[in-house]
Amino acid sequence: TALAELDADGLDLTDLAAISAAHDAASVAWHSASARRRDEPPIERYAVAIGEHLARTTDLRWATVVDPLGTDLGLIAPDDDRAVIPGNLVGSRWLNGTIGWIPGIVGHLARLRNPDR
Repeated sequence: TALAELDADGLDLTDLAAISAAHDAASVAWHSASARRRDEPPIERYAVAIGEHLARTTDLRWATVVDPLGTDLGLIAPDDDRAVIPGNLVGSRWLNGTIGWIPGIVGHLARLRNPDR
């Protein structure tokens, strides 16, 4: 699973800067490779890293989220019916080659749920 791979790689999932650096390096390498040499994009890996970061540092908890578009793995808060879908956060940005976004966006989500950080 992605979580086991992240743990085996020693990525500190409480360290948003480390997650961002790993994501950005992987994205640059993936986008720099020729299309024939690219593996599947590791979107799930970084979605799990971001989701687990939020689960470990806020009151958000993993849940199956169902909406009119389908079912996703996401995070919800005990006092709110809105969900964070890490796969959506990562997927579109990965395919566009966007880097440097994790500290701002994920950091903002973490601060919303844990204002003392």
